[in-house]
Amino acid sequence: MAASDQLEIVYPNGEIKFYDLAGRGITNIGRHPENDVVINSPDVALFHAVLDHRRKPCQIVLLDPQAQTRVKGQPLPANTAQELRNWDTIEVNGLAIIYLESQGAQPAIPPTARGPAPSPALPVAPVARVAPVTRPTPTPPLPAAAPTPTSAEQPPPPTLAPVRPALAAPVAPRLAMMPPDQTDDAIVVDLSVHEWVIDVEQTATCQVSIANGGEIVATFRVSLEGLDETWYAISPPQINLNEGERGTVTIAFSAPRLPTSLAGPHHFSIVVTSPNYPGRVARRGATLTLNPYQEFSVGELSPRQQTIPYRQRSGEATIPISNKGNSDTPFRLSAEDDQRGCSFEFKVPGHEATLAQQAEVRVQPEETLSIPLFITPHSRRLVGVGKHPYNYTLTTTPLAGTQTPRSVLGQVHTAPLIGPWLIALMALLMVVLIVLIFRPTISQFNADPQDILAGEETSFSWRASQFAGLRIDPDVGTVSGPEGSKPFAPKQSTTYKLSAYNLLTRINSQWFGETKEFPVTVEPVKPIIRVFSADKVNALAGEPVTISWEVLRADTVSLINNGAQTTLLSSEFTGKRTFTAIEGITTIELAANNIYGETRKSLVVKVTSPTATPLPPPIIERFDVQPLVITMGQSVKIDWLVSNVQKVNIAPIPEALPPTGSISHVPGENPQRYTLTASNGQTETILYREVAVYPAPTATPIPQPPTIEFFTVSPSEVVRGSDDANNIQLSWSVVGDYTNIEINGPDLGKLSNLDRQGSVTVGASRTTVFILSAYNGDKVATAQGSLKVDEPTATPPPSPTPPPTPTPIPDPLIEYFLPAEVPTDTGNVVPLGGGKYQVVANTKVKFRWSTTNASKVSLSANGANLGDQPVVGESTSFLILQAAQYQLTAANSTGVQKSSFVQLVIKPLPVPPSPTNVNGPLNKITPVTITWDYDSNYLSRIIGFRVYRANAPFHSFVLASGSTPIGTTPPFSWVDPNATCGQAYYVTAVYQNYTDVGIVNQETAPSTSRYYTWPCATPTPKP
Repeated sequence: MAASDQLEIVYPNGEIKFYDLAGRGITNIGRHPENDVVINSPDVALFHAVLDHRRKPCQIVLLDPQAQTRVKGQPLPANTAQELRNWDTIEVNGLAIIYLESQGAQPAIPPTARGPAPSPALPVAPVARVAPVTRPTPTPPLPAAAPTPTSAEQPPPPTLAPVRPALAAPVAPRLAMMPPDQTDDAIVVDLSVHEWVIDVEQTATCQVSIANGGEIVATFRVSLEGLDETWYAISPPQINLNEGERGTVTIAFSAPRLPTSLAGPHHFSIVVTSPNYPGRVARRGATLTLNPYQEFSVGELSPRQQTIPYRQRSGEATIPISNKGNSDTPFRLSAEDDQRGCSFEFKVPGHEATLAQQAEVRVQPEETLSIPLFITPHSRRLVGVGKHPYNYTLTTTPLAGTQTPRSVLGQVHTAPLIGPWLIALMALLMVVLIVLIFRPTISQFNADPQDILAGEETSFSWRASQFAGLRIDPDVGTVSGPEGSKPFAPKQSTTYKLSAYNLLTRINSQWFGETKEFPVTVEPVKPIIRVFSADKVNALAGEPVTISWEVLRADTVSLINNGAQTTLLSSEFTGKRTFTAIEGITTIELAANNIYGETRKSLVVKVTSPTATPLPPPIIERFDVQPLVITMGQSVKIDWLVSNVQKVNIAPIPEALPPTGSISHVPGENPQRYTLTASNGQTETILYREVAVYPAPTATPIPQPPTIEFFTVSPSEVVRGSDDANNIQLSWSVVGDYTNIEINGPDLGKLSNLDRQGSVTVGASRTTVFILSAYNGDKVATAQGSLKVDEPTATPPPSPTPPPTPTPIPDPLIEYFLPAEVPTDTGNVVPLGGGKYQVVANTKVKFRWSTTNASKVSLSANGANLGDQPVVGESTSFLILQAAQYQLTAANSTGVQKSSFVQLVIKPLPVPPSPTNVNGPLNKITPVTITWDYDSNYLSRIIGFRVYRANAPFHSFVLASGSTPIGTTPPFSWVDPNATCGQAYYVTAVYQNYTDVGIVNQETAPSTSRYYTWPCATPTPKP
């Protein structure tokens, strides 16, 4: 840490500069040369900001209201002082300014005491277990990229900038590892656990303690933000508390064993609200980390058997590998034949050249990768009586986890140039040629369009051989050929078959005939009552009332006046009638029928005496049910706004409701129809909404790992070279179901397939740790035993003897070279095996090592030398933004060198959520303004939005808002000047993500809801 406060400036091109703040109390920052800190960037104002660091915490004031500046991810208001603490980041459009306090500065937030850092140990395979991490009373969070160090942790990085990989794009804003806490004096919330590390299908629980700090009895509701809602259950979801009373809510977490349950941390917030304290909320950040699991499958070779002709150099087969785990997995593929008569080459994605005999590939979760294999025989025969077979074996070996390799068998035959069957083959070819000449064939048969509405026409088109007869079934019949088209209007969805035939078809329909099928989807359309209205719904007795209607796609139409039914002629499907109002309530219905069903609409005309004053009709201004597709047991939210009424009814909700409101309801059937009825006693208005309800998935039993009763090392301390050091007894006992028991040790190697109880005698020459692992499928339990090896006690020197022959200087040895996170225990560095580690983008990493017999140690990154290092120690921190390889080299006094490598690969940050509540106008208005909502917790990662549009039947969505993303300033909206009837819209968010090659722009999944414009008028069917 520097002796004085500093500013670290990271430019978008990767350049880094430091400015000392020593000797100043007020520091001016800007582009003008008269500033104390001059930043030559067009995004920085001439006089941008003032930093007051005369006391801690220091304060920053933004001078230019037009400058887009953020502190800790939040917009910085102009002319308002805001506190700035150690490692806080000021962001100006890709340029980052980091405030670094001196080593002697007192932190603004008291550090949390921790135990001493553990000494380096041998790498141990990750163990699936629930590991809740308790935290003290929550304090305001610091940015996750650079937290304040605690008293027991290693000191922060020095002021000299470490070597960093060059940036290919602007530096993204630093993101919090865990959502910030939000406290409230009326809603007092505490968590029993803030962080968990579990396996998939394993359950972790959290006790949420809620205290009513207000002065009234209140109801408190608990919800989660940022976590898949299928991963948790809240019991109970809400509690009632008196003033000062405390209650507890339990949350159970369990992620399904699916590739979509990605390994690594999942950050979320636990939110507590109360309808009795409007606008007040308490939040607690938490992290659920999922352990990786490995599972894969290997498909069949395609083809499994093949023949390589004489003129063909090699044969080709493909092998599919499917990763069913939740983390990317490396595999090694190798192939060999029994006779050693073939060479094998693999074509691996990303490699231009083929790889001989074996290759390594990485497969992402839920991905199936097909690898081509080329088989080349070493020798060929010019003349032979048959084909020569080669049987070969292709083996797929996972390089991570403990799963066993899997092999598949294949066979190739090499054919000679000349064989006894050549003449027979030529004769057969002549027969085949005759069959092909006279065989009817169909090269094309389709319908355009394929998806139509009932009553619309589609056009069949075909192309067949010259002398073939053609017929389309059903309903169409014989058509002329060999090429043509024919319009047809099907009434229902049908798969049509085109048959090609000639006179020889009767001999053998398979040889001398061909058929092709093409499905046509007809969407049923019930009759459409486009217009059904009365010139008045409240009339005086004796007044004339005119009813108008327009009906489309109907076979029959009936007009029902107070129960009296009149069937209309087809010429009257559009028309009007007038009747004289009689005092009372007159109900008029219009019923339209066709083969797909019936559509009804009704009108109520209330006739009063001339002295009665008619009431204004009810108006349903809003009726929305979201979401429209749910799983059984989930709830929907119903919002409504009705004018000119005192009460409304929404079936199947039994009680009467106010004219405006919002409630939740759990549907009980599929589909669930919600009917809103608004009546003022004279006029009634009805509107429907329908929700699809799908059954909930059934739970599967969770296998449990075995239990290790004991694992001992006896004796646990020996003297090197003694009899005890060569007779160390390892004893163990395991209970429960198991599939394998093994012991690992640095000098021991691996002992597998051990009995449930037993012991084994081993020897050791150095201090070490033995690991016992008990497996039940992919579930594992581990235990370790330590052995300390002491050096022999020195003995008095013997009588002087001639000088011994000089002992050769031993070679240097690198005992370990490992990466470590800063701060530790965040789960952002995951070992992949073979010296490879996966690092979450934007994580700080330092390296630790230990060497023996070395006089000089050096460290390099991607070939760039980082200088000499101590023989045992650790490096400064490195901010990991892209893939890199680090090398530790140890040399002795004679110049002998040994090297160890660590390869870091990037794990992109989690995908932000999709936009929600996509909406637009309810009536016919152009242009159309599309609006949507987005979670403010993720806005710092979003660079814009895109709107997609599709026409009915809404299969093909295209980008409508242009290639430039829409801005991120609320409220979010976009105007479509080209909107028409019968269109659908959804919205995606564009965000930046880190990969092994740099920062790339990606899109989230489509929004959880869509907006539909008004329906198009259906054309009058042709007679």
